[in-house]
Amino acid sequence: MNNMTELIDKLKKGAVNRCRERVIEARQNPKEKSVTTNNCRQNHGLTLQSKKMRGL
Repeated sequence: MNNMTELIDKLKKGAVNRCRERVIEARQNPKEKSVTTNNCRQNHGLTLQSKKMRGL
C-alpha cells in the first residue's frame, strides 16, 4: 500500500512539473489568438444550431 502511495505522489509531481514547463514555455512563446471568444460563441452552441435549423 505504501508503494502505491509513493507511485501516485511521483506521478502527481511529474504531471505538475510538466504543466509548469508548458506554462513557462507558453509565456516565452506567445501565440496570437486565431479565434476570439465571441467568434467561438457564435459558431457553437445549442441555441445557434437550433436557430440555423429553423432558418433564423
